[in-house]
Amino acid sequence: MSTEIEGYLDYPMVAIPGGKIELRDDRIKRRWKVQFKPFLLAPYPVTMDLSNAIINSSSQGDLKPVVNI
Repeated sequence: MSTEIEGYLDYPMVAIPGGKIELRDDRIKRRWKVQFKPFLLAPYPVTMDLSNAIINSSSQGDLKPVVNI
C-alpha cells in the first residue's frame, strides 16, 4: 500500500444500513421499490486529492470535489 493512501485509512465513514426504498420517476409517473445492501458513505465530498491517492495518481493538493466519475 502506498504511504500516500495510508493517511486516508482513518477517513470517517457513515454506515448506511441495508433496506428497501421506493424510487419514483416523475417524468413517466412510475414508482418502484428496490432493496439495497448496507454500504459506507463519506460524510463529506471526496476530494480530487483523496481520489488521486486511491488511484495512485501523482497529482496532489487539489481539495475540489471529484466530479464525472
